[in-house]
Amino acid sequence: MPANGNQAKTAKELWIHRSTLIYRLRKIEEILGIKLDDYKTRLHLQLSYEITNYLNLEQIN
Repeated sequence: MPANGNQAKTAKELWIHRSTLIYRLRKIEEILGIKLDDYKTRLHLQLSYEITNYLNLEQIN
């Protein structure tokens, strides 16, 4: 999540209401069966995202 986990700031950057952001985050947790409050979970998601991005860039080049 952008803004170092600050929901109000993240919602503002995404041009959505804070309650909409919270709802969407809870839906993500429900669908994936994870808790975004957990530091290790967030770290794994961020690393997965960065690795996927890197591998996709390597395929293009």
